[in-house]
Amino acid sequence: MTAETRSKVDAVRAMFDSCLRQDRDLAERLLADVFVMDEYELKTGERHRNVELLTVHGKQITEAQVFFGGRYDG
Repeated sequence: MTAETRSKVDAVRAMFDSCLRQDRDLAERLLADVFVMDEYELKTGERHRNVELLTVHGKQITEAQVFFGGRYDG
């Protein structure tokens, strides 16, 4: 196992542990990037989705990338 893989495994374990202990502060410190999916409905009844990738440092969003989706028939 490479150092990079070991680091990723340790990060996942730490995140899982913070969830088990319901330690929100630790979970927030561990997360650097967060995906958010928005689903909305137009007045016409069509549903659409967008996805955002938010980069978080501390408790501040430092970057937001928006990926505009399209119509969603789900």
